[in-house]
Amino acid sequence: MTVRIREADYVTADGTTYPVRADLVRGHLMVIASGGTMDLEPSFGDTPDPADPAYSIVQYDPEPQDLATNVGKVRQRLKDLVDEGDNNRIVGVDGHTIWSDGTTVETTPAYALGDTLFYDTSNSNGAGRWIIGINGNQECTNPTVILFHELAHSFRNHGLGTVADEEREAIEDENWLREALGLVPRDPERRDGGAGCPDDGCCIVATVACGSPYAPSVNRLRRLRDDVLRRSPLGARFFDELFREYYAFSVEIARILVRDAQARAQVEQWLVRPLVGILEVMQGYRLAPDDVKGLGGNLLALLRESPAATPDQAHAACRLLEALAAGATTDEVAHDNEATRRIRTLLASWLPRSPQVDWGILGPLRIHGAASARFADSTDAEAAGRWLAARIDAWLRSLPLRALGELSPELIDEFAASLFAEEEARRALSRAWRERHAHREKSFTPCESGRLP
Repeated sequence: MTVRIREADYVTADGTTYPVRADLVRGHLMVIASGGTMDLEPSFGDTPDPADPAYSIVQYDPEPQDLATNVGKVRQRLKDLVDEGDNNRIVGVDGHTIWSDGTTVETTPAYALGDTLFYDTSNSNGAGRWIIGINGNQECTNPTVILFHELAHSFRNHGLGTVADEEREAIEDENWLREALGLVPRDPERRDGGAGCPDDGCCIVATVACGSPYAPSVNRLRRLRDDVLRRSPLGARFFDELFREYYAFSVEIARILVRDAQARAQVEQWLVRPLVGILEVMQGYRLAPDDVKGLGGNLLALLRESPAATPDQAHAACRLLEALAAGATTDEVAHDNEATRRIRTLLASWLPRSPQVDWGILGPLRIHGAASARFADSTDAEAAGRWLAARIDAWLRSLPLRALGELSPELIDEFAASLFAEEEARRALSRAWRERHAHREKSFTPCESGRLP
């Protein structure tokens, strides 16, 4: 087994230390191992390398593949790499890496050094990358596709062709995965590319639960991320921190989900859809904070479309979130099975150490659960809007800023301006953030602050 993932930070010959993202490498390999379908075979996984603790060894032994399909070709290529005699060491680096020739990840997304393949897991620090499609247009790519392209080089490169020939062959292989993902194939005759096409992957748990990295709910999450968080330097910094925390445990959750259809359906129904829905309602508030009745109408419409839940079930969901955030696995849950119990155990272990995830994902879910318990049968849009506006304001004020390093008033003002279209709302949020940053931060628990009937 000769595909290895670098687990320890990488130290260069001159002593420079670069952090690695083994969690993201696993996520990208998971997509490749599924052929882009997220229908993952149980044989995929990795174990520590007994000969070198800095690496783990990838295992992958799928059933015979249909090589007439792109999915089968992608899966078979990974199996061939795992089975071949040569080493393939994968090092996933972040966006601050500088290659030995002085170039950065914005200009060169991957770099080979002997049997070691380095590639940028950050997608050009969130800016994304483009290539030229067979339609002649600039088309988005992503780190998973870049990794597969470089693995194709490793598999095919025997030093028998020109650089142009080798690149053409790697692009032909890359297109198997692009087509399996529903992306426009790349022009094999064009090597153009650059930063500035932020249509990269988003939320591996949502991707697995919904069955595709381009499922409607995943695309909606991606739009919310880019339209809200990445519109200012501080917002982008916050997203990067949330992303780092989230991927520390989400790949393992995704591994559980791909093997359990019941757990996937539960996550899609009770986590992904409510999260996307409440975030979109909250986005409407940031665009028109004075339209309380419109905000309430959007909330009531969301609750009508949400999975059926009694007030008691919604209240129980809120209590479950609070328990997991505090590190408790809680008692048995209705319709529970072994997969969901394992997921709860993982969440209880990681969430207390993940303030950005708690705020960015659990916070909106708590608001949705509290709203479901309070307004499930309501038609009073104005009352619902006033209640939700107060909860959103409290949630925004509770943003965990301390993990983001030194913050100037200008950075805070710019982030607040990126969230609200209305000037007074911007000033109020910026003022609240500055005051909170200057004092001890308090957690946000709408299940307690918004007393439920």
